Amino acid sequence: MYQMEENNQDDNIPYPMTGAYWSKRVFAYVIDLVISFLLALSLMLVFNKDLSTPVAWGIVYVMTAITMYLLSLLFELLKSASIGKLIMKMKVISLYGEVTFSQAIKRNLLSLLPVIGPLLDMLLGKTSQLDERQKLLDKFSDTLVVEVLEAEVERPRAHYHPPPPPTPKEKMSLGFPDELRTGKCPRCNAPFRMLKEGDESFSGLWNYRCTWCNTKVFETNVRKRYLSQ
Repeated sequence: MYQMEENNQDDNIPYPMTGAYWSKRVFAYVIDLVISFLLALSLMLVFNKDLSTPVAWGIVYVMTAITMYLLSLLFELLKSASIGKLIMKMKVISLYGEVTFSQAIKRNLLSLLPVIGPLLDMLLGKTSQLDERQKLLDKFSDTLVVEVLEAEVERPRAHYHPPPPPTPKEKMSLGFPDELRTGKCPRCNAPFRMLKEGDESFSGLWNYRCTWCNTKVFETNVRKRYLSQ
């Protein structure tokens, strides 16, 4: 249940009021009025009505009022806001839960008098001691128009962490068994020998492979040795 506080400026209330509240509400009404007027005018043109007389424009005014009332009633029941309020990110709330059909009917009565009705509604509602946002019909219907404000989520600041220093690569050793430091290639029978460090003479091996047939001498000989055991 929404609890209204005096002046409605306490940070603990769920729907705080910003400085742009009344300008948003005015723009929302203008949007609704323009949409309703265009719909009424379109109906007049569809039925080929002559708009050159004051009576015709009086009919447009009445049709605009009825259209605005029905649209506001429908959207406030379905979306809790008229089209203009949806665009301006505002909504209608009830003091007792969801906005009911009877509350929507009550709070939109003066929309049947476009421009004149909302001015009277605002001026007569200034006597409210509960919330300055309440107009006359808001008090009468126990409703309130509030802003839909997106909560600002405080995001943690990103801190740069340098990558860890690279781990020095260990020298890999195939670890030739002593009995395999000299021998013959198991595939082509070419002789080979392991050279001591710094010895650049021909060994019959290149990258532990036979220089003649490219067989990996170490793996082949070790596997052959273990299989023979």
